[in-house]
Amino acid sequence: MGPFGHGEGPLTQRFCQRALGADGVFRADAAVMEVISRIATKTAVGLLFHEFGRIVPLTSISLVAVEHAKNVDPSALAELHRRNDSLWAEVTPSGRELERQVLAWSGQAPPHMPKWRKYVPAFFEYMFLRRSNSMLLTVMKLHDALTVLLECPWPSRAGPRRKGRPPRKPASAPVSSPSSAKTISREDRQKTKRSGVDEDRKI
Repeated sequence: MGPFGHGEGPLTQRFCQRALGADGVFRADAAVMEVISRIATKTAVGLLFHEFGRIVPLTSISLVAVEHAKNVDPSALAELHRRNDSLWAEVTPSGRELERQVLAWSGQAPPHMPKWRKYVPAFFEYMFLRRSNSMLLTVMKLHDALTVLLECPWPSRAGPRRKGRPPRKPASAPVSSPSSAKTISREDRQKTKRSGVDEDRKI
């Protein structure tokens, strides 16, 4: 299997440990980031097809962030990138968006977040968020070690639907047209008249 396969959880964790600097900040060189981007993008194509039944082209998916899950809380990282700008959220009566933002900046898991969807618990979990630019933010948590964020258009307008055989239409009984009904009724009338004439002749 690939670098994110089920049997390579410790390998992913060792990779994250090697990429941590002395200050605890996750740093990966350009070559490693390119590999992560390529694998995560292909994984996202399959994930979005599984969830939405639509094909999102690879060229429409871009890498937003990669971080060590033990260094930055995955939910906080997702909230930090919910906005595609550096602005603070507007103050609303509920204050939920601003509360999430403040807690995320402090490194805490923010409340009122979408639930993580556990495809394989502790190996592959994900969530979807709508960004401030109306794009879809896909958040993937791999082996509880690596958090990957990708951006793409919403699949409802991203590409073709899932292909399959068209459903069979149930066979319907033939419906007679009004003209044929009129023709039959005229023939019946003529037969009735003829039978009446024959009966009169017999009498």
